[in-house]
Order: sequence, then structure tokens, then C-alpha cells
Amino acid sequence: MNIYYYLIAFLAIALLAIIAWHIHVVRWKNLKLLKRLRKEKELGRQVGLLTQDNTLHDQDWALFQQLEKSMLEDKLYLQADLNRDQVTQFLGIDKNRLAVIMQKFGNGTTLPAYINHLRIHHACQMLKDYPYYTIQAIATDSGFSTLRNFQRLFKDYTGMTPLEFKETLEQETAAN
Repeated sequence: MNIYYYLIAFLAIALLAIIAWHIHVVRWKNLKLLKRLRKEKELGRQVGLLTQDNTLHDQDWALFQQLEKSMLEDKLYLQADLNRDQVTQFLGIDKNRLAVIMQKFGNGTTLPAYINHLRIHHACQMLKDYPYYTIQAIATDSGFSTLRNFQRLFKDYTGMTPLEFKETLEQETAAN
């Protein structure tokens, strides 16, 4: 009977060893599977972020185009009281997103600089088309609230005062 006990004990130990080995293999496979799933999840997250970034980029581009269309076609920049809050409300976005959009698509400029650029361009055209208008009238028509601000920005953008610009145009007209 002693031999049967040894045989049963041996079989029990062998069975326990097989079960332990099986548990070890299952754990190892589970760890490999978890690592693979984590990698796939991270890749999926990265692809999702790229897709989200592309979608956000497209939305931002569409918003900039909408802003530019309104500025140029509706001449919103001619409104002296136009400000960032009105633009963000018009586009339905917050001021931080507007700043990002202007940086991305507005050649790294700010909204006020973009508006002032359009206003100065308009003023130059007015000075060419209406040489008998006063500088004050052109400043007001171009959306500037003060003559001093208009003159300062005009000189910053063109390198000359509005009066010097006007005189240069008159000299060119007289020469032709």
C-alpha cells in the first residue's frame, strides 16, 4: 500500500506541476496580449489625434476663409469700432482659437494688425482715387477712430506719412 501512496503523491505532484506550468504559460500569453493591445490602443490614439488635428486644421482654415471673405467683401475692417469680441462672436469661437487661426493662416499676424493692414491698403487706394479728400476724411473712411493713430500706422506700414504719400502721388501725376 505504500507504493500506491507514492504513486498517488507522484501523480498529484505531476498534476500540480502541469497546472502550474499551464498557469505560467497563460500568464505569459496574457502579458504579451496586453502589451500588443496597449500598443494598438496607443497607435489608435495617435491616429485619432492626427485625424482630430487634420479636422481641426480644416475647420480653422474654413473659419479663416470666412473671416477673410467677410473682411474683404463686406468691408468689415472699415468699421471703426470693430474689435476682437465682435469677430469671435461672428465666427462663433473664443479669442484663443482666433489667435491660433490668425497665427496659422494670417501669416503669423494678430487680428488688429490684419485689420490695420486692410485699412491702410484701403487708405492708399483712397488717396490715389480721391486726391482732393482731406487726410482726416480718408482716415475716417478707412475705419480709423483718430487721425493720430491713422498717421502713425500709415507711416509704420508705408514708411511715409499720408501727406507725403499724397504729395508723391501728385508729383507722379504731374510728371505724367
